[in-house]
Amino acid sequence: MSRSYDIAIAGAGPAGLAAALYLKRAGHKVTIFERFDAPKPVGSGLILQPTGLTVLADLGLLDDIFLLGSRIERLHGTDAQTGRTVLEVRYDARRGRRFGL
Repeated sequence: MSRSYDIAIAGAGPAGLAAALYLKRAGHKVTIFERFDAPKPVGSGLILQPTGLTVLADLGLLDDIFLLGSRIERLHGTDAQTGRTVLEVRYDARRGRRFGL
């Protein structure tokens, strides 16, 4: 018989919440500590990378997540002053396998 532990997780971001769910399903008592009382705009976006989507699929949450986001097949960033490309990420979306959200 495996032991059950009281586990504390710092942060209610995607990784903290996924870890908490895995641990709870494994029979542990989990407490999440988050510095903010409620979600609020922070002036940035959240991108779930393909590896993160794999974790959410394993947790059975992928269909729900797809309803809340948009598929990302490419990230492209440029320097505002020079127009030079500073970021170029292309997922293998042509075959429908890898993309961000």
